[in-house]
Amino acid sequence: KTVLLITHDPQEAIRLSDTIYVLKNQPARLSEPIELSSAPPRQLGQQDLWLLQEQLLAQLIEGQHEN
Repeated sequence: KTVLLITHDPQEAIRLSDTIYVLKNQPARLSEPIELSSAPPRQLGQQDLWLLQEQLLAQLIEGQHEN
């Protein structure tokens, strides 16, 4: 089964997803996929997940400044 989860919470996306896409600015387009290796649900205290959260936040900020 495939489930599409749309969220504004990067931690929720990391905790629950297998693959994350960031919707970039107008015209709307998807970022390169961010693949998560461990199975959900994940514990956010893990070092690799903090690094992933930083990567995801950087993509979100970058997407806001594109036009």
